[in-house]
Amino acid sequence: MSLHLFQPLQPHHSASHTPPEQFLSDSAKTLKKGIIVGEAQGPAKSLASLFQISLYGPDDKKAFVTTRPFDLKGQYEFENLTDGKYWIVLTNKSGTAVKVSPKKKVVEVKAGKILTQDFVFK
Repeated sequence: MSLHLFQPLQPHHSASHTPPEQFLSDSAKTLKKGIIVGEAQGPAKSLASLFQISLYGPDDKKAFVTTRPFDLKGQYEFENLTDGKYWIVLTNKSGTAVKVSPKKKVVEVKAGKILTQDFVFK
């Protein structure tokens, strides 16, 4: 009787391997373009839902893209953005006396990058 020892198969790793498009998550597909994310911070961050965030660009501060609210966790996201300069503008929907810093911000978006821009509520 002979004894055969088996070695476990090792996973094949290739640095140049890219998964087929259908196996990529939505987030991974989006990273072919740029993403801007951020959150409300500071002592009045619970009031972030009273504000909306408008995005203008790319490379034209008058070219409106979209408007988003902060979500229930005080976060926001703009995805699937082409390269270029974008203007982020916060507006107060209710007229509260909450101060936000900054109220406007210019950011540079690059394909495959996630840019973070947070806002402080006081």
